[in-house]
Amino acid sequence: MDKLLSPDFGLTFWTILTFVILVAILKPLLWEPVIQALKRREERLQMEREAAEKARADAMKIKQDLEAELARLTQRTQAMLDKAQVDGLDLKEEILRQAQEDSKRLIARGQKQLEEDRKQLIHELQREIGGLSVMVAEKILQGSVDPAASDRIVKDFLSALDGPEKREKQTHNAHEG
Repeated sequence: MDKLLSPDFGLTFWTILTFVILVAILKPLLWEPVIQALKRREERLQMEREAAEKARADAMKIKQDLEAELARLTQRTQAMLDKAQVDGLDLKEEILRQAQEDSKRLIARGQKQLEEDRKQLIHELQREIGGLSVMVAEKILQGSVDPAASDRIVKDFLSALDGPEKREKQTHNAHEG
């Protein structure tokens, strides 16, 4: 066991010489390629890190641009919705106004038609009443009135029913004719 603790000069010399030779042989064959590979790997990692940082920065810029565009589109959409709502209310008011005008015209036309129909009905009733009156008078007088006189009586009766202005015109026309 003492031999293990006290090194022999020859063994130490050959061990050191073997190590130096091994380093001298392996340095150009193994050590430099490994160091170059590690440097290339470190450079590649550095480039990838820089590319990742650039991509992250680009992604953040794109995200900000998209958020700004989304905000602008949201605002534009809201403005369009507001305008459409205002236009819809305006259109509703216009339609209601037009419908009211149409209904007023229809009511006026209906009232005018009713008035014309009423006047025509009154006129027809007056003629019927005049004809019936003459017929009753002829029955009473038993045919003593001639047809021209009965026409004049009917006209006078109708004019009495129509009013004093028409009666004056009809009387004036009868005297001329």
